[in-house]
Formats: sequence, structure tokens, C-alpha cells
Amino acid sequence: MKASFDAATRLGTGKNGWRGPLARPGRRPADRNGHGYPAQRAVIMSWGRPSRSVRRVAGLHRPVACATQPISKRALSLVAACSLAGLTACGPSPSARDSRLATPVATSVVARVGSSTLSQEAFILLLTEHRRTRAEAAEAVTVSQKEAVLEDWIRAESIYQQARGAGFEQRPDIARAIRRLIIAKFQEEQQSQVAMSTSSAAGQVTDGGVAAYYRQHEAKYQLPSAVRGAVIFLGLDRKATSEKRQARRSEAEALREEARRIDFRILAAQYSEDQATRFQGGDTGWLFLDDSLGERESVLARALSVLGAPGDLGPVIELPDGFYVARLQAKRAAGRRPLDEVAGIIRHQLEQTRERQHAQEFFARMRRGLDIQIDRAVLERVELPVRNEPPPAIPGLNDVQAATRN
Repeated sequence: MKASFDAATRLGTGKNGWRGPLARPGRRPADRNGHGYPAQRAVIMSWGRPSRSVRRVAGLHRPVACATQPISKRALSLVAACSLAGLTACGPSPSARDSRLATPVATSVVARVGSSTLSQEAFILLLTEHRRTRAEAAEAVTVSQKEAVLEDWIRAESIYQQARGAGFEQRPDIARAIRRLIIAKFQEEQQSQVAMSTSSAAGQVTDGGVAAYYRQHEAKYQLPSAVRGAVIFLGLDRKATSEKRQARRSEAEALREEARRIDFRILAAQYSEDQATRFQGGDTGWLFLDDSLGERESVLARALSVLGAPGDLGPVIELPDGFYVARLQAKRAAGRRPLDEVAGIIRHQLEQTRERQHAQEFFARMRRGLDIQIDRAVLERVELPVRNEPPPAIPGLNDVQAATRN
């Protein structure tokens, strides 16, 4: 305690050899309680610089070595009182300082809803997700954007806490939904890890693998002979009279004659009633000469197949719902589809097969180490109750039926 006081108020030595705050002869030294100190001038040594608190109390706001400063009696009394109380530099007590240091520093919490807090790190993640979902430019986020994201979090958290307070998560349907979510998310992450580990060249579908599959399944890619034509269709009601049918046939015959002189594609776009081919110049695409086609396409394919060369016009083709004017565009003999035509299909099939194998391996790994038992007798006894309820009515049907009866 005395050392603290001396360090803060150490003064020179007087003529009579005593130490005290004054070095003036003829004055009685102050006692240990600080009495008798006159309000004169004191000298503060550079090696005994007082603390900031002492300098403020004593009126010494700037430390000056070997300089004199006027000190009032009240100031000296305060300094002595601090020293006698054991307070170094007249600062707070050790217990007070410890209490102040023990006060936790304010954490970086952006907002709080009830017992939930939103940290600065979590808020940055929300802002990043907000920017990514809206494809915004990588620029400084504005205050309004921050407030919007924060408001979304507050709304969601408020709803969540109210739901939990109502015991919503304990409902069986909610528990099942959470269970399904956990299963799906875990499976997705596990399988993605397997896919990443097998993404090396050894796990990829290569061109060699595609070619090998093509050679092993040649019969699968065999194609029957096919024809490709262009048509103009003139529709007719199936219940039309013979006179109307004959008149429609005459129109088709006239278009066939025009097709010898005018571009067939122009006539198809102008007169054809087949919307699927009208604006494609009447192009039918490849029609296979097998049983894979429907009745209409089979009739057209057979009629085109008897034509000799591309550009030939066949006779008018009559069907129950109209007449066709057909022109041959190309023929293709039976054969195997080239590899470059089916390589993409084969690659996709092989990738799908590999994914199914990975899924089966995943399910087998999940079962490993678990005791799984099935009671076949109980399984066979399980039945669903028979529902005799009528099917739901078609909206508006009752109104239509009522209007019809009236």
C-alpha cells in the first residue's frame, strides 16, 4: 500500500532529511495519514509517474518529468485516501475490476425470436442463398435486402416456435413426414458420395463400352424396310353421302394433278387438313413396313412402298375419314441402325443401369448389421377394408344433367 502511494506521489527530500510531499525547510513532515500537507507546489519525479486516475484526481492531466503542478488540499486528501484504502492509482477495487473483466462480450447476434437467435454467420448464409436463388449480381447487398431476408427468417421462426409450442411436431403425420425427409436426404447424400467416388475413368461409360454393347445386341437395332413420303389430306365426315364423298375425291384428284406442276410443299401448306404434317411440307417421317404402325400409317406405308423412285405420285388413297394425295420421298432397305445413330441411347441406358446397381448396393449396405425379420403369417392376414363409397362426381355434371332433364 505504501509503495503504491510512494510511486504515485513520491516527492523530493527536504533540508532536514525527511521525505514527504514537500521539500521546503521549516515545515513539519506529514504523518502517515496525510495531515499537515500544505497546498503548495509538489515535484513529481519521472520515475514515479502516477497513474491516469491519480493524475485526474490531483489535477495532473499530463505527465511531466521534474515539473511542478499546483495541488489542492482536497486533491491531496483524495490521493491519500485512495492509498490508505489500498486502491492503486485511485482506480476501482480489484473485485470491481474482476467483475468488469468477467462481463461477457456482446456476441454477434443479428436478431432473436424467443429462445432462438440468428448469428451473423447464419445470416450471411441466408443472404448468400437469397442472392443465389434470385440470380442477382455479385454486388454489395443493400439494407433493404438485408431487412427483407431478416423479415423472412423472423416470420418462419415465429411460425416454427408457435408450432412447437402447440406440439405440432408430435402429430403422427408430421412425424412421418420428418422421417421421410430424413430418409430421402440421407440417401441422397450417401449416393452422391458414392457417385463422386466412382466418377473416375473406371466408373464412366466409355465409347468402347458403348460399342461393345452395340455389338452384343445387334438384333435389337435391326430395322425393317421403311419409306418416307409427303401427303396432302382432305378430310370428310364418315357419315357423308356418296355424292359428297365423290366430290371430295374429285378435289383430291385435282390436287394430285397440280402437284405435278407446283411444289408439293406449297400445296400441302395451303390445302392439307393434317395439322401434324401440313407445315412440314406434308412430311410423314420414316414409316416402317411392319406391324408397329397404326392402321392409317400402315395404309400410307404400303401405298408409298409400291412407288418406284423418289418424287413419284401415287394414286389417291381413300380412308373412311378422307382422302390422301401421297408422294414418295425416300426408301430404306431393312438393316441395322448405325452406331452413331444409337450411341446416345446406349450411353443413357448404360448410365441408368449403373445407377440402379449403385442403388442396390446402397440398400444392401444399409441392411448390413441389422436384424430384419418378417412374419409371413401376419403379412398374409393383412387386408384393406372394402370401400363401397361411390366415386367422386365430375364437377358440374349434376348441373348439366339437371339442365338436360328440364
